[in-house]
Amino acid sequence: MAANSTIIPLIRTKLHRPPVPFDYVQRTRLLERLNERLYRPLTLVSTPAGYGKSTTNSRQQAADLLSRLNDFYGSIHNTWGLFNGLALQALLHAAAGEQAKALTALNEAVTLARPGKFIRPFLDLGPSMFDLLTLLSRSDMATNYVGKLLSAFRKEGADRIDSAAAASRQTKSPALDENLTKREREILVLLTRGLPNKRIAEELFISPETVRRHNSNIYSKLNVHDRHASVQRALAIGLIHRS
Repeated sequence: MAANSTIIPLIRTKLHRPPVPFDYVQRTRLLERLNERLYRPLTLVSTPAGYGKSTTNSRQQAADLLSRLNDFYGSIHNTWGLFNGLALQALLHAAAGEQAKALTALNEAVTLARPGKFIRPFLDLGPSMFDLLTLLSRSDMATNYVGKLLSAFRKEGADRIDSAAAASRQTKSPALDENLTKREREILVLLTRGLPNKRIAEELFISPETVRRHNSNIYSKLNVHDRHASVQRALAIGLIHRS
């Protein structure tokens, strides 16, 4: 009896039907659910090497996931998903020092992307992809499309440099480039108080005409056209602070 009283609860436990999870997907709907997400945006997250789990474990997990993902996209003949997966796989091989495997995977990705003239997915993978494409261009697997991808990288890099330079010119402090005088700075401070030219002249013991001349110089140096804009510009770049 002692044996029976021990076994029966165990059997009942093992034979008990587990509850169905709330997010359970029936097999008949699985492909339908997956297909719904094939063309949705894919978010790529980059973190420093060694962040979280060990680099070796993380890369192995990523390799397993990409392998399954590429098998799936290949089985449903989804070119977009497959060449994106192969491009990521190429970067993973490169990070592990497996250059031959990286170039093979990247060559497959480029071959699949070429008919559709896809470029943006490669650009979004950043400098590491540029370096890998450069290596591919020097191998016996190089094609004209690899050259087009590299040209697109260089153009985007030049555009970013131009944009950054333009932004830098717009936000650079006039104190460095335009050399506002001490008197002009004093007038700027008074302008923030909303004082008219006559009051500013009285505060600084100069004539209203001199104030107008200084105002004109300030507008020119800050690349604005009126006192309100000059105050906003000076505040925005930290040249003065509202009291």
